[in-house]
Amino acid sequence: MDEELLVLRRKGMRLTPQRQAIYHYLKNTKSHPTAEEIFAALHPRFPGLSRGTVYNTLNMLVQEGLVRELRVDDTASRYDADTSQHHHATCQKCGRVTDYFGPSLDSLLREAESETGYRLESAELYFEGLCPACQASNNVAP
Repeated sequence: MDEELLVLRRKGMRLTPQRQAIYHYLKNTKSHPTAEEIFAALHPRFPGLSRGTVYNTLNMLVQEGLVRELRVDDTASRYDADTSQHHHATCQKCGRVTDYFGPSLDSLLREAESETGYRLESAELYFEGLCPACQASNNVAP
C-alpha cells in the first residue's frame, strides 16, 4: 500500500478496495480523467462501485492533498494524482489535457499578493489550444 494511503488510514479513514483502486487508477494515468471516466474504467472490476463512492473518494483525496482537481473548462472537473508544481494545456477540440512542467508561478504569485493585499495560497495556469492530433486532423499549422 502506498505511503500516502497509509496516512489516510492513520487519520481513521477506511481504505476500501474501491477507494484504493480509484487512487491507483489516478496514479497510473496521465489522461486527467473525469469522475465519470474513472467510474466507467473501474466499474467492470468493481460491479458494486457507485458514482457516489467515486465522487466522495475524489473529494477526500483532493481534501487530503493527494490529488489535484482541475477545472480546465466549464464541463466536469478532471483529476490529477501528480501534485507536483506543474501546469496544464487543454485541447479546445478534443478536450485532451496535457501536463506542462514550465517555470514556477512563485514570482507572479508574490507580485499578485503585493498588488492585491491577499495572502495567496496557490495559483493554477491553464493553456488552451489545439493538441498535435487535432492540428494534424485539421491540417492546421502549429
